[in-house]
Amino acid sequence: MDIGQIRDEVAFVELALSELPDPELDLSDPGVWEKLRAEPPSIDRAGVRAEATAALGALLDAYEAGPEETRHQVREILHRHTRFAGDVGLPHDWTTPAEFRREVLRISAVDQGVDARDQLVALWGACERARGLGIDVGPVLREVSAISSDTDHYGMGSMQQLIMRGLERH
Repeated sequence: MDIGQIRDEVAFVELALSELPDPELDLSDPGVWEKLRAEPPSIDRAGVRAEATAALGALLDAYEAGPEETRHQVREILHRHTRFAGDVGLPHDWTTPAEFRREVLRISAVDQGVDARDQLVALWGACERARGLGIDVGPVLREVSAISSDTDHYGMGSMQQLIMRGLERH
């Protein structure tokens, strides 16, 4: 799939996600957060899991294998399609170094998203999970940092710098 086709697939998923109604939250209800967590994922509610999963896989393949221009295009796609970037992810139950690397690639491609703090917390969580599984995070972080953006969007450092913060323990 070429980058134009991937962009079209991401736009399709983004449109489906944007048509979902926002959940009604009664913050006075003590069980509101449990109810929210019990909701099916948005890609399932929108009926686009297969398309979303395929599009994310194609984006990450292009990001990893492509030249810098392709990586830049992938970052732009994810910046333009914030619902896709925020709602479509990889399985949370990963256990291998390759799956950890894929998660770090996803974080890198999102390139700080709408809030760099969220990406940093996701990165720290992935690194702690990997360490708990006995995965050496250093080599993966160095490899992915090398292909990450060097642009600081929010004053917290570039994605290259943020990824290297995965070496910190939390």
